Amino acid sequence: MKRTYLSIIVIAAVVLFLAFLQNFNWIELVIQQNKIIQIFFYIVIAAVMSFLLLSHVKKYTDNNLYKTNIKKIKTTEDFDNIYRELKKAFEEVFSQTKRKMLISAGGLIVSLAIFIVLIISFKNPFSVGNEYNEESALGMIFVIISGIATIVALIYIFKYLKTYNQTYKYGVIGNLVNLINTNFKYGTKNPEIEQFIKKQYINSGFEHEKIDTFLAEDFIIGNIDKNSYLAISDIYVQRDENIEKNENVKVLFKGLFAALTVNKSINSTIKILGDKLKIVLDDDFVKLDSAEMEKNFDVYATNKMLVMRIFTPDMMELINRFYNEFKIRFEIIMNNNMVYFRFHTNDMFETRLIENPFDKEKLFLYYTTLKLVLELTEKFNENLNNLDI
Repeated sequence: MKRTYLSIIVIAAVVLFLAFLQNFNWIELVIQQNKIIQIFFYIVIAAVMSFLLLSHVKKYTDNNLYKTNIKKIKTTEDFDNIYRELKKAFEEVFSQTKRKMLISAGGLIVSLAIFIVLIISFKNPFSVGNEYNEESALGMIFVIISGIATIVALIYIFKYLKTYNQTYKYGVIGNLVNLINTNFKYGTKNPEIEQFIKKQYINSGFEHEKIDTFLAEDFIIGNIDKNSYLAISDIYVQRDENIEKNENVKVLFKGLFAALTVNKSINSTIKILGDKLKIVLDDDFVKLDSAEMEKNFDVYATNKMLVMRIFTPDMMELINRFYNEFKIRFEIIMNNNMVYFRFHTNDMFETRLIENPFDKEKLFLYYTTLKLVLELTEKFNENLNNLDI
């Protein structure tokens, strides 16, 4: 990274130096006023400058980039098998896409550098002095060609960026979801599903403030069984504020939201909240048998007996294990036959070019979060079937 910054500084310095020389006509004296030789001279200088950055292409397209360097985490055998399958299927695709993108970036640097030095070399690209001539026409042709090459390189860079992102979304994330449960469907944008998610979020009772902006993307939907339907989405919830006529916004929530139907209604509400307020707020507060659960969560219910019968020790162990491993704040609200989850994870299912698309810790978080929801759904349905409600 330091080499890249140094290269950029050197390129900027050389361009400025050439502009300084041009103002004093020193370059024309050296090459004896021959404009064609001057153009060639500038192109050579541009190529040398561009080589400083092109030398990084091999470094950043090396397959060693995808040898994950993470802190030690205890993954499961099932996840490890999925992880290996994903790498085998998409590692080369990422490598080739990144290589093509960086080569295009190198072409952009070359063409842009040539364009800049040609503009510098001609005070008016159409003419030398005040007259049109063959040399100025030739210079203008080079300027146009380098300008077109710059635009083409930009188009290819954005094309490969889109390919890279779609490979991550539909290749890595889509297959990760499908390998966890073949009934699940993954997508990025769908107005109808976004409206459904928004309606479920409002009904969940997580927010008590006015919602002005609601965005949902990267959704996962599907049937867990004949009675349970799951919808998960990465959402952004915002409230607009007007304080002394200065427009401000308040981010109410940014993270993963899940809504699922269970096979029986409890005809009441149970809330497991991640905020430890240290104060019993009302009569709905429930004291649990699990000291660890008490430490991490506050539980409220309109029917306290149901909490003990639904949230059995094995369920509380699942919840505590997830929280202790990832230290991610999350809440669960169970209302009648609906269960809502909210994970404070910020953006999910995203990657950047400078990141490893096979970040094992990140993918394991996605895997474990989805598995937690599935396992809790199974427990909910099992325990509800044993209740006479």
